[in-house]
Amino acid sequence: MLTSTASLSTSGVTINGAGAKLIQNSTATLSAPVALTLGTLNGTGTIDTVTVADTASAVIANGGLTGAATFTVNSLTFGGAATFTPVLSAPGAAPAVATATLVNGSGLVTVNPSVLAATPTWAAGRMTF
Repeated sequence: MLTSTASLSTSGVTINGAGAKLIQNSTATLSAPVALTLGTLNGTGTIDTVTVADTASAVIANGGLTGAATFTVNSLTFGGAATFTPVLSAPGAAPAVATATLVNGSGLVTVNPSVLAATPTWAAGRMTF
């Protein structure tokens, strides 16, 4: 699902707008590179490459708005500050976002967890990856 302020082309996807969202729930891998400049990237599927801008207004989440399923990003690069809002079903549950390569250029990523069980597995706050 692309909102009107997210754009898709054969060379890549750009999410750039306060209300812009890309929700990747497809079973097919999105192979076009994704640039998250401003807005939200969410899903339960797989994306090959995501580059996140140096702003807390660039948000990565999981679950595709339906729960706590794992969102896979094969190569995830943070340009610096960003926001990660994992939705977890319970302690010890599957990871919110799985990645083979994680890079953080500089700055801290803010984690705002949402746990669907009584015992949280993440503490909210800012951390360096």
